[in-house]
Amino acid sequence: MGQYISSPSTPAPTAEDLRAQAIAAGDLRRRYSEQSQAAYRAGRGQEAKRLSELAKAQWAEAERLNSLAADLAFGNYNPSYPSTLTSTRHGGGWALLSWLGWGKVEGQKTKGLERLDLHGLYVAEAITRVEAHMRACKEYGVERTMLITGRGNRSVDGVAKIKPSVEKWLQERQAGFRVVKGSNDGAVTVELVQETTGLLSGVMKIFGW
Repeated sequence: MGQYISSPSTPAPTAEDLRAQAIAAGDLRRRYSEQSQAAYRAGRGQEAKRLSELAKAQWAEAERLNSLAADLAFGNYNPSYPSTLTSTRHGGGWALLSWLGWGKVEGQKTKGLERLDLHGLYVAEAITRVEAHMRACKEYGVERTMLITGRGNRSVDGVAKIKPSVEKWLQERQAGFRVVKGSNDGAVTVELVQETTGLLSGVMKIFGW
């Protein structure tokens, strides 16, 4: 992830500011790309290459700004989310303790996982966080969680985009959880089904045996 550094006299940008900058970078990238193609068709190879490199740089800048915006928006809407609870950070040892039920006993390990607010995110960003969130919930023994998707009121056409995508993702990966019927229009409630296999089977699964 990138990091935005502001000077003492310059206020830190909001997520909306960063999104606007990303859009501007994307527009500039398209302009450079079109100019590069025109130069190539006209036989100006060196100029086409230079413009192509500029287009790539603007694409990378747009990606960086969107990543910063997503992180900032996520933090704003999920101030108490336990960002350190990830499988890659704790590894198989934590997965084993969670499988044995320790995640349920140590409430501080699961505090904050009862909800995930996806406001301010693009669809792909939301799905990435849902995937990580569901993995963490399963690992730490969370039994029920709410995915707050919003109703799409701020979408350009007023049509929800994140909720249908989240529901589709959940439907395609039904193992281990189920969607609770009757969830409100702006959220999806999910119940997780904890596995009850034997100890040896669980250990073998954790370590990929």
